[in-house]
Amino acid sequence: MPKEAIDWERVKAALFQSERRYQFQGRAEAVMEILPALIGVCGDFSATRKMAYRVGEILLQETPVIIAPSCPDYGYENGRYTFRGLQGGVSLVAQCHIAFIEKIQEFLPKVKPFILYADHEADDPELCARVGKTREEFLALVQNSITETRAMVESKGWKAKMMTEEIPDLVAQEHAYATQIASEPNYRQRITTDTTARAEMYQRINGRLTFEEMRMRTIATAAQYVAMGQYATRQKYLICNHTTVNLASWYLQTGAAVLHNPVSVY
Repeated sequence: MPKEAIDWERVKAALFQSERRYQFQGRAEAVMEILPALIGVCGDFSATRKMAYRVGEILLQETPVIIAPSCPDYGYENGRYTFRGLQGGVSLVAQCHIAFIEKIQEFLPKVKPFILYADHEADDPELCARVGKTREEFLALVQNSITETRAMVESKGWKAKMMTEEIPDLVAQEHAYATQIASEPNYRQRITTDTTARAEMYQRINGRLTFEEMRMRTIATAAQYVAMGQYATRQKYLICNHTTVNLASWYLQTGAAVLHNPVSVY
């Protein structure tokens, strides 16, 4: 939906209702002063009335938190991952999120960003095999990325940590959601469509994957989005997410408030 199609009067009315419900006295007016411009720097996924309202409701808090899920570097060329080798340092996704959140801070100077690295990707044998690392070597490089990212952002008051440090039961949640998604007939076509869209990326990981194996990877990734979205919704956090096939498919149903960083690395 084009950004100019948002009915800001309806967003404003809904935010004033939330202000009264949650007793955020005087905050709705202040939020509406910056919300259209804030949504204006985001990608299309944030540019709907529903998402603008979700973001605005989180901003009724004076010091909102943004979580920015990031993956390790799998080797990249021309701004996209090649999966040719695992690297440490500040990952490409994290670099993109840091630059995007700096734009967001122009509107939200009190925001508290958390860069979260997907350390549990070390438990994926296909990824470990593709990048030629053991699980322990993979985790060591993720920790290096966190150390380097902290050195870059801590002076700003930001944090960088492992996802499983921020959400200790994340892996269990993802497994539970994956089981639900796999058993739900209404999701079958969505999974097939997402798998087809992600097939070229899967081929870069392992060119011998069957379509069913790719489907299972799509289900696992969908579960990751649902788990992260549900966590952010419970905590009343914003999510900063780059462009992916799963963005619109799964965050919407969780109630998450998403600031879409319009960059793609896959």
